[in-house]
Amino acid sequence: MCAGTLCLGSPEGSRRTFVIHLVKTIMLIDTLMLPENTLIESDVCIVGAGAAGITLARELRGQPYKICLLESGGLDFDEVAQSLYQGANVGVPYFPLSESRARYFGGSTNLWGGTCRPLDDIDFEYRSWGSAK
Repeated sequence: MCAGTLCLGSPEGSRRTFVIHLVKTIMLIDTLMLPENTLIESDVCIVGAGAAGITLARELRGQPYKICLLESGGLDFDEVAQSLYQGANVGVPYFPLSESRARYFGGSTNLWGGTCRPLDDIDFEYRSWGSAK
């Protein structure tokens, strides 16, 4: 449903910001300011304005497509949007989802402290809890 026509209806109290890149024009639209059931048309919809989503949108810039970069959070941290990450981790112990992920423009890169480290050798080794050999 993302490619083509997208119907926007945000749950009450949630902050849903859509970043729309239409060919060479960039528009930031906060759907809290739009009437219910507003339609935004695009050729491609990229879900998530984190590192991957922003990179993909930038790569597609200049192409003859209407691009919609869809982010469920706003431009800044918002407690209501962040609460959508409430949940339990199962399997390998890890940090709580609501503390290790960020639901606003930039995604979890907002938590990285400016570091994007290279992979370690162990990242390429088989682990029993991972996929099959």
